Amino acid sequence: MNSTTDTESGLSQPRVSVLILTKNEEKNIASCIRSCSWSDDIVVLDSCSEDSTREIAKRFSNVRVIVRPFDTEYLHRNFGLHEIDYRHPWVYICDADERLPVGLIDEMACRILDDDGVAAYQLRYKNMFMGRWLRHATSYPVWIMRLVRPRRVSYEERATNVHPVVDGKLGRLSEHFIHYSFNLGLRRWFEKHNFYSDAEAEELTRVRTTSFLAETRSMLRGELSRRRWMKNTSFRLPFRGRLRWLVDYLLRRGWSDGVAGYTYCRLICLYEDWIWLKAKQLSLPDPDGQPDPVAVVIARRIEAGFTAAADSGNVGKPRPSGFGYLARAILVPKWVLLRELIIQGRVFRGPRGVLEAYFLSGLTLIDAVADYERISDWSIDDGVPPGELLYKPPADTAD
Repeated sequence: MNSTTDTESGLSQPRVSVLILTKNEEKNIASCIRSCSWSDDIVVLDSCSEDSTREIAKRFSNVRVIVRPFDTEYLHRNFGLHEIDYRHPWVYICDADERLPVGLIDEMACRILDDDGVAAYQLRYKNMFMGRWLRHATSYPVWIMRLVRPRRVSYEERATNVHPVVDGKLGRLSEHFIHYSFNLGLRRWFEKHNFYSDAEAEELTRVRTTSFLAETRSMLRGELSRRRWMKNTSFRLPFRGRLRWLVDYLLRRGWSDGVAGYTYCRLICLYEDWIWLKAKQLSLPDPDGQPDPVAVVIARRIEAGFTAAADSGNVGKPRPSGFGYLARAILVPKWVLLRELIIQGRVFRGPRGVLEAYFLSGLTLIDAVADYERISDWSIDDGVPPGELLYKPPADTAD
C-alpha cells in the first residue's frame, strides 16, 4: 500500500496517524491540529481538561477525542500507543504546543517508504522563547522520539522523564519540529514545573538510596541504561542548579541567545533548586512542625507575583528595554541572595542554607518576568525560526 498521498499543492502527505496529548490546551489545540491536518487520522488523548480543549478538537472532521484521567506518565503514554486503534501503521506523537514545518512532513513521507526494519525515529526540536529560537541555551540538539510503530515502542516504568523502549532499529530524521513551550504564558510554565519538580524530587530521593556501583554496572546493558545512568548520576551532583547554569549559559553559550537566553537559563537553574529543596524536605524524618512545603511556598509566590503584575496597570505602557529588564532580573536577586547569606546568616548553615538563599533569591525572578511579560506579551508571540515554513492546510478542516 502506498504510504503517501499527494495534494494539489504538491506536498507529499504521509499516511501517518497523529497522537496529540492534551490537558487544558484550548489556546493551542486548534493551531496544533491545523499543523497536523495533513493526516486523516488525528487522535486527541485528553487528560480531563477543564477548559474547552475537547470541544475545539471535536470541530475538526479528521479528529477523534479520547478522554483518560492522567495517572502516571508511563501508563498514560503506553495507553496512547497500545490501547488505541490507529488507521495507519506509523504514529506521530505530538504535544499541543508543537508545530510541524513543511520540511518535516516531506521527510516523513519519504522515510516511511523505506521499510528497512526501523521501529521508531527521533527528531530534534527548535524551542521558541521571547519570539526567537533558543539555539544555545536549551542544550540543543536534544533528540526526542516522535515517529513510531506503536506496537514496537513502550515507555519504561519511572516517576518522571520516562524513556521509550524500542523493539527494533532506531532512526533519526534531519528536520525539526517547533516547540512553543512558553506560549501559554510564564505563569503556566511556573505552575507546571512546580508540579514536575515534585516527581523529580521523589525520583532524586529514590536514586540516592540505590548503589552507585550497581547503577554503573547496569550502564553496559544498552543505550537506555546509559541514558538512565547519566540522569541518575546528575541527581548525585551537589549544587545542580549552579552547575546547570555554568554549562548552559557559559559553556554552551546561552549568553548568545540574548535576553531570552539569560532568562531561560535562570528559569532552569531555579527549577533545579526546587527539585533539590523538595528532596531535602522529603528526607526529613518528621514533617510535623516543619516550615510550609516548598511547593506551597512556590505556589504562593507565583500567585502573588502574577496577581501583582496584573493589577499594576502596566498594560499599554511602552515595552521596556532588555537592559531595564535585565537590571531588575539580575540586581534584585543578587541583593536578596546577599541579604539571606550574610544578614540572615544562612551561609553558616552549610550547603542547605546556601541553597535556601539561592532559592529565595530565585523567587524574585518570578516577579520580574511576570511584570515584563504583562507589559510586552512576548511569551505569546510564537515567532518562526529563520528558514522554517510551518504547515498550513489549504482550507480549514474544522466543521
